[in-house]
Amino acid sequence: MERQTTPGPPARLYRFLLAVVALAQLAPVLLVHYVPLVDLPNHASRLEILAHYGSNPTMQRWYTVDWRPIPDLAFDLVGVPLVRLGLSPLAATRLFLVVTVLLYVAGGHLVASALHGRRSWAGVVLPLVLYDSMLLLGFLNFVFGFGVFLVAFGLWYRRRAALTPGWGALLALLAAVTLLSHLAAYGLLLVAAAVVLCVDLLARRLTRRAALASALVAVPSLVLLLYATTQRGGRGGADWGSAKEKAKPVFGLFLTYDRRVDALLLGALLVVLAAAVLLARRRTIVVPAAALAAVFALLYLVLPHAFVTATDVDSRMLPAVVVTALCALRLSLPPRLAAGLAVAAVALGVARLAYVTHEWRLIGGAIDRQVALLDRSLPRNADVYSVFPEGASSIARDERGYAHIVSYAAIDRNAHVSRTFAERSQQPLVARRPEPYDLDLRALRSYGYVWTYRPGALVRRELRGRCATVYDEDGFYLCRVVR
Repeated sequence: MERQTTPGPPARLYRFLLAVVALAQLAPVLLVHYVPLVDLPNHASRLEILAHYGSNPTMQRWYTVDWRPIPDLAFDLVGVPLVRLGLSPLAATRLFLVVTVLLYVAGGHLVASALHGRRSWAGVVLPLVLYDSMLLLGFLNFVFGFGVFLVAFGLWYRRRAALTPGWGALLALLAAVTLLSHLAAYGLLLVAAAVVLCVDLLARRLTRRAALASALVAVPSLVLLLYATTQRGGRGGADWGSAKEKAKPVFGLFLTYDRRVDALLLGALLVVLAAAVLLARRRTIVVPAAALAAVFALLYLVLPHAFVTATDVDSRMLPAVVVTALCALRLSLPPRLAAGLAVAAVALGVARLAYVTHEWRLIGGAIDRQVALLDRSLPRNADVYSVFPEGASSIARDERGYAHIVSYAAIDRNAHVSRTFAERSQQPLVARRPEPYDLDLRALRSYGYVWTYRPGALVRRELRGRCATVYDEDGFYLCRVVR
């Protein structure tokens, strides 16, 4: 373990700041009815379908259910039982996000204290990585899985030198939970453990026997992975994207909904970080954390942006880069200065979350109005063709949460909506036949309605004569297919 050079933060102030971070991260989730994460409507509607599939002939006509273990199940495993117990899909989603926040808070504390060998101010900052592009895009399984990864890695790192059978069983269970949550999160855990063990052996911190014992924790989850791999389907290839596409997700770690606000908050955060580094009396490299940050950064550069059915594959490395990089430098600062800088960093994080909450309430209000309009316009059991917005990547950030909101009709109107994320390789809900993503005129005969956001001239031209407009307002468009 690394030698301790300065005492840790005062326990009372540390716990207070950790509680502030937790409450600030819970605020956007608890204060907004429709949390405007891009993919969230699809996930929430899937809970409704899975929970009541056995008594729903409309959904049985379109989907089958396959609960074989695939490494992308966190949301379904948590949410479906909650809906069956009587919670609404939105309430189950909210509870899932609350648990995710708590995982990040606990995991950030555990990772920072484990890597630094004591309580560290980094522990109150690390949980703030939650509100990044992965969350805003609605990649709920990965975000939850990353929280489990933080907890599992923090506990494993602290116990790796002398594992008891009880701790070994608990860590093996956490590794399996990480795998079932999301494959990328599990990959991060395996890479982190492998890098740390290599550093330990090179530095002779661990005997080979102890290293082998700590590595054996992964065996049950690796067996589960091997089985899950034989169950996964998949289509498509790999796409590394352009240099611009590679650089863009880096800023997604800090962006909200206004570039001026982003620049102000990021600039202030960099000032706090620079002050901490420059004013430190002593700076020590935490070798395992630095090695992890370098490996995760390298993986970000070499991994494809899209692979088979998954997108943003490389972007999932970035939260791990930030977490480990923040732990890679141990700074010796006067206690009051260290506490003041920690308070400043937390205050900036809280300010960012307050702005996110404000924007979410505005976006959520628009979603609320659109859901009400769908409820009035669609008959029960309707079949709705959801066309993904043209040029979606150029849509303003505060509008991207509108791309899938027609999926809420599956909850309120028992409507079948295309693009409900029902791929055999990714979810337990499986479409009986492939569902269209963009507009395909040959598929129109299977649907009674078409919905999209900000339809372009091409979509309008293709639908002219084939659909009768139901409404076309505020960018939202619904039309009825003419037989």
